[in-house]
Amino acid sequence: MLLQVQKQLNETTCSKPCPSTATNSTTTTETADLPAISKVTCPYHFENKDGVCLYVQVYPPVSWFDASSLCKSQSSHLVYVREKTFFEKLLKQLNSDRMRVYDFWVGATNHQINGQWSWSDGSYVTSFDVWGLNPNKNKQDIFMNYHKSHQCGFLDGKLFSYLNGASCKAQKDVIIIF
Repeated sequence: MLLQVQKQLNETTCSKPCPSTATNSTTTTETADLPAISKVTCPYHFENKDGVCLYVQVYPPVSWFDASSLCKSQSSHLVYVREKTFFEKLLKQLNSDRMRVYDFWVGATNHQINGQWSWSDGSYVTSFDVWGLNPNKNKQDIFMNYHKSHQCGFLDGKLFSYLNGASCKAQKDVIIIF
């Protein structure tokens, strides 16, 4: 399945060679709202979103591990939602592309210590308002306590793309960040 998804990424989304097959196919996008970064160079099929290169695509759903491998094959990783501003813009992007109903894997797991959520790079998942549970309580505490058996994070289409947890073997779509 993963090879099929990689082939689909390379063949159907790229009218030019993809980054995995050529290193000179890039686009440069100006980012006026990011003072520290004046230009960000993104691979051909990625879009610049706040200084971050994103590729949002509904693939045949895959496990979190296969999604992570797919990202690594593209020299990238699953999306992180560390900052509220970026998260809000990502939700706006998903809504405008009519993709908000899909479930997308993110780079959050509790593999290392059950119940302790961190991003794939080892940094901790923060407690800003991204959890898709009861808004009257601390969402991260509820999420961490309720989902101890769930080990991978995803943007839940049923919860308006807020973060939720599921078995890493579940089949979900992918957002790649470069």
